[in-house]
Amino acid sequence: MSSLTVRAKLILPFACIVAMMVLISVLAIQKIGAANDRFTGYVHGLRERSDVAHMVRETVDLRAIAVRILVLVKAVGVFKLA
Repeated sequence: MSSLTVRAKLILPFACIVAMMVLISVLAIQKIGAANDRFTGYVHGLRERSDVAHMVRETVDLRAIAVRILVLVKAVGVFKLA
């Protein structure tokens, strides 16, 4: 190491620091991309569950209305026959 010039002694550590920064940056970008994918999956999962819950609620409401109509029709039929 003592046979290296001052320029080489300065460039070598600087190059190592730059290489480490590039490596850390690449790893950080990969991890951020993975976190983004997980969050996107979570949001889409919530949206799908919300849509299914809405469809179930709508189906229950429609069945309740249908039962109410059947009861009213039967009640009106009973009164007409009597």
